Amino acid sequence: MNLRKIFIQVTFLLLVNFIGKLNAQDLTSFLQKGDSLFEAKQYAEATKIYHRIWFFGDSEIKQKMASKYILAMFETKQFYPLKQIIFYPKENAEISLSTEELLIGIAAIFNLEQWETCIDKTEELIIDTFNTNQQIQANLIYFKLLSEIQLERKQDAINTANELIKFTQTEKASAVIDSLIKSYQNHSPYKLNSIKTLSSILPGLGQLYMKDFSNAGNAILLNGGLITATVVTAHFYNWPQAALFWVYYVPHFYFGNAKSAVEIAKAKNEAQNNLYFEAFKSIKLE
Repeated sequence: MNLRKIFIQVTFLLLVNFIGKLNAQDLTSFLQKGDSLFEAKQYAEATKIYHRIWFFGDSEIKQKMASKYILAMFETKQFYPLKQIIFYPKENAEISLSTEELLIGIAAIFNLEQWETCIDKTEELIIDTFNTNQQIQANLIYFKLLSEIQLERKQDAINTANELIKFTQTEKASAVIDSLIKSYQNHSPYKLNSIKTLSSILPGLGQLYMKDFSNAGNAILLNGGLITATVVTAHFYNWPQAALFWVYYVPHFYFGNAKSAVEIAKAKNEAQNNLYFEAFKSIKLE
C-alpha cells in the first residue's frame, strides 16, 4: 500500500471520528454559542461556528440558524459562499428563506460584480414578490438598474430607472432619479468605429472629435513629422532609409494612433458610465 492510500484512509478515519464526536454533542448548545457571538457582533467567530453546524447539521437546525448565518457571512464579506447557500443549495440543505434574506443574496451577487446573474435573480424575485412589499421591490429594481448601467445597457437602464420612480417613497428621491434619467438619456457615448475611421483618415482627427486637443496635437505632429522625413529622405535618393520609414515607422505610428484613439474613447466612455453608476448608486430610496 503506497503512502497516498494510507494518507487517504487515515484522513477518512479522522473525519468519521470527528463527525461522530460532533453529532454526539448537543448541537443546540453549540448553536447557542454561535448566536451569543453573533449578538456580540463577533461575526467572524460566529460564522466559523455556523459553518460547522451547517456542514454537519440537519435541515431543522439549519432552518433555525439560517437568518443569523446569512447576516454573519454578509457582515464578514463572505459573498461567494453566501450566494451558494441562498441560490444554489444542495438537495439536503434546502431551507425556506424570507424575501429579506433573498435580498441579501442579491446584494452578495452585486458585491461580487456578477452583473448578469444579478439581473437574472432580481427579475426572478421581482416576479415572485410582486405587490408584496414596496421597499423590497424598490431595492430589487435598484440592484437591477445598477447592473444594467455596468453592462452599458442604456435603454434597459432607463426603463428600469423609470420603474424605480414608482417605488420611491419621497418626492425628493423621485425628482433626483428623474433628473438623472434625463441626463443619462441625453448622454451619447463615443462611437468607437467612428473614432477609428476618423483617426485612419487623418491622424489626430479622432482625438479632435473627442476634444482631446493635446493628444490630437501630438498625433498630428508625430505622424506629420514621420511622413515629412520619409518624403525628404526619398527626395535625396536615400531609398533604403526612406523604405525603413515607410515600412515600419510611418504605418506603426499611423495605425497605432487609430488604436490609441479608440482606447482613449473607451476610457472616456467607461469614466462617464461610472459617473452615472455612482450617481444612481447614491440615491436614497427611503
